[in-house]
Amino acid sequence: MHIFSKHILLFILVIINYPAFAKDCEDGEIKIGSYRAQCHNGKIVTNSYRQDCISDETLIASCALPRNQNVIICTNQHTQSAYYSFIENGDEKLRLNFDSTNQLIRIKETKTNTTQLKFKYHDNNYTFSIPNEKFKTWSTINIIDSNNVRTELNCHENLFGEKDIVNHAIFDESE
Repeated sequence: MHIFSKHILLFILVIINYPAFAKDCEDGEIKIGSYRAQCHNGKIVTNSYRQDCISDETLIASCALPRNQNVIICTNQHTQSAYYSFIENGDEKLRLNFDSTNQLIRIKETKTNTTQLKFKYHDNNYTFSIPNEKFKTWSTINIIDSNNVRTELNCHENLFGEKDIVNHAIFDESE
């Protein structure tokens, strides 16, 4: 199925909650093509302001935050790039681009079964923690500023993407 078709299918299933699909939707993770979502009480859990990667990109992770905010991290295999995007009310407020000279750091923690994506923006250190992909496990984003003040943002919805993708914009660091 073409990636554009997957976006439309996911949108349709979420908006109208297609009854035949919902009937088979049991609590936990569901997959639609390469996309993953959460199912709860026969309904697909999503955020109306969630924004996906565009057709030639691959989703690594998406996190819905309070106040109609969302974070997505996408990669592009053709350009060997990646980006972090902060979206509020459907508008992109911040976009950080990564490439082979400015890499996103990925750490896979085997003990906690968590993937961490780390990067720096100005004097802030960001860590996007993506837990194991089970129902009611939520990602978090931790931001530590230059004064060592930590802010933790808790996702209330996740979309898990391709966390193991190989791309020159992502550097794999040991635990």
